[in-house]
Order: sequence, then C-alpha cells, then structure tokens
Amino acid sequence: MNWTLLLPALILVACSGPQPQSSGATSPPPLSGHVYLTPAGTDSAISVVDAASGRALRTLPSGTPSPDWRWLYAVNRDVVQIVDPASGSVAAQTSVPDWAATVRTSANGQWLVVTGKATPDSTISRFEVQNAALARPPETVTLRGSFSFDGISNDGRRLYLLERVGAGHYLVRRYDLPRRRLYEAPIFDKSEGAGPMSGEVANSVTTRDGATQLTLYQHDANHRSFVHVLPMTSDLPFAFCVDLPGPDHGWTLVAAPNGKTYYAVNPAYGWIATITPAAGAEPTVTKSRIGPAGAGQAQAPQADTPAAVVSPDGSTLYLSDGQGVMSVSTGTMRSRGGSFQEASRITSLALDPTGRVLYALESGRLLALDPRGPRLFRSVTLQPRVTFVAIVRVA
Repeated sequence: MNWTLLLPALILVACSGPQPQSSGATSPPPLSGHVYLTPAGTDSAISVVDAASGRALRTLPSGTPSPDWRWLYAVNRDVVQIVDPASGSVAAQTSVPDWAATVRTSANGQWLVVTGKATPDSTISRFEVQNAALARPPETVTLRGSFSFDGISNDGRRLYLLERVGAGHYLVRRYDLPRRRLYEAPIFDKSEGAGPMSGEVANSVTTRDGATQLTLYQHDANHRSFVHVLPMTSDLPFAFCVDLPGPDHGWTLVAAPNGKTYYAVNPAYGWIATITPAAGAEPTVTKSRIGPAGAGQAQAPQADTPAAVVSPDGSTLYLSDGQGVMSVSTGTMRSRGGSFQEASRITSLALDPTGRVLYALESGRLLALDPRGPRLFRSVTLQPRVTFVAIVRVA
C-alpha cells in the first residue's frame, strides 16, 4: 500500500489525540540484545543474531517454544529434544514414533502434543500427549480421518482438533483424553449454528490464563476473514466467530502484554478490531478505522502478511503493511503522528524487552527504530545474508 494515501488524514486526526514526545535528536540505546530470526519455510532453523553487529551467534532447531521461552521443543528424527534457547544445548530428550513431525504445547507449557503430518487425503491421524516434564509415559491418540492439532487445555484433559471434511472445509472437534474418546458433536459457532467452517489459518494466540484460544482465518468460502474464539476451560460445545470488516486478506492477530486484549489488524485497509475474550461468554469487540474509508484498497497487497506489535505498557500499536511503520494509540485508535517510510520490504516487527527499540526486519538487514517517531536509530546488515522473514523473539 502507498502510505501517503492514509497519512494526511491520520495527521489531521492525530491533532486532536495524544501528541508524540519531542522529536529532537535522541541518542540510541545500546543494541546489546539477541534477536531470534526464522527464514522462509516451516522446517527452517532459528538463527540467533547479535542485535548490534548482525552476526550469527548460534542456530536452534525449528520447534515450538514454551510460553516463557525457557525451553524449545523440537522433533529430531526419532526423538523430541528439549533445547535451552540461551545456549542451544539439549537438556533432555525422549523417543517418539517414526510418524512424528512437530511438537506443540499448551498455553501454560505443561503439556506437549506430538503430531504427524496431516494431509487432505489422510485416512489415519495420530497424536501423542505427554507431560512436559516427561514424568510419565505419553498417551497415543489414533483417529480415522484427516485431523490436525488446534490446541490443548491447560489441564491436559481436552485435545482440540481440526477435522477436514471436504476441500477447504473442516470441523472443530474435541477429544476427551481421560476417557479416550472423540466427542460426537463438533464445536459450532454459537451465532451461526452447526456446520463446517472454511478458511486458511493465519496465526493463533491463547489468553495468558489458557481459558480462550483466538485463531485468525482468512480467505473463507464467503470471502471473509474472521477470528475464531474458542473457550478451552470446560466442555462447552461452542465457540464464537468475530467477523472482520473489509477484505478476506491482509490481516494479522497480535496480543497486548496484559494477555487479555487482542488486536486483529489490517494496516493496508486501515482496520483494527479490538477483541476482549470472556471465559465461556461472547467476547467484547470494537472495530475502528485508522484512515479514511476506502483508502488504500486499490493498492492493498493480496497475499502479503502485515506486521504488528504492542508496546510493553500496552499503550501503542505499531503497524506495518510492508512498506512503512506507523504507531497508533490503543486508547483512541488514532495515529500518534508520523511514520517511518525508508524501508523497502518489512516482514516483521518486534520490540526489545524495555520497549526502547523497535526492530523491523527486511531481507538481509535489521532496522533498529526509535519507537517514539518511529525513526531510524541504526541499520544492521545480517551476516550471513539469509532471507529471514520473521522475528520470533528479542532477548
């Protein structure tokens, strides 16, 4: 998108909203952290680079981190390895079947689910559920049909799965682990009733307490995007679907630091949906425009994934449609004024733990930005020049 279509209106709106801090020259904070990057491809290793020099420090296997990033879980041939991300060393490992492909965790990190490679024509699907401490033998779940992992409850009692029931369509199912049985009735949207859903999963987040999982879907059969809000603390047979305004593409879903508020963001079309889940009840939803109606629709990319991150204090949402970076107040949903426009192709955003540096990832370089502008502190060339697509952590 051409950000100049939105900027005049955003600047006018910002005049009545919170003003940014002084734009005077500021000395950049020391870039001394480690940035975790992933290249394109689902099985690609994680590279840990020095933020100041761009030099590669170590490589971690492709895997799933625990929620606090204390451990990284990865399938390596016939074992699941528990890796210390700070050093890359393997702290423990346990054997897994030859069909194992990936490992996922519960929101509290206490449960691991080993999955196979699900394909549309799969006739048998297998999973292994195990305590993350490896304290007891795993439980194997074998089902007829094509099932893929969707989530697991914090108490380890309910496994949530997506069952393919036709081209591009699926049902959300529950498996009762203590009773070793699949519930007959699928989980349905409380407002629309039973029936298969469609769409492509963009990303998924879980509330800090593990009570609710939110999953963003795009490109559904009705040309919509929506967020599937799934209660995970009881045997409720329903979920809630939050229909998103505008197009069926160009969205991402990001969590606020409080673990209670979530933002579905489409910067190219100027939309933000604020979603506040309530355990077992319909979520509170507010939809906001951050630009003039219709702005950017002709220029919006069809397949690009935008980037978004929330400041540590929850007051600011940083957005990128790939061509620039802007900041929005989460209190007013108005631009804080100004934007960074010197990038060529941004694929990911992340803040350092202090909130003093905003990192933007381009192919071959890492941009360290002053979040208050945002404006450029430093451009760091990554070594070696691998095409990374996402920042998964800054530490």
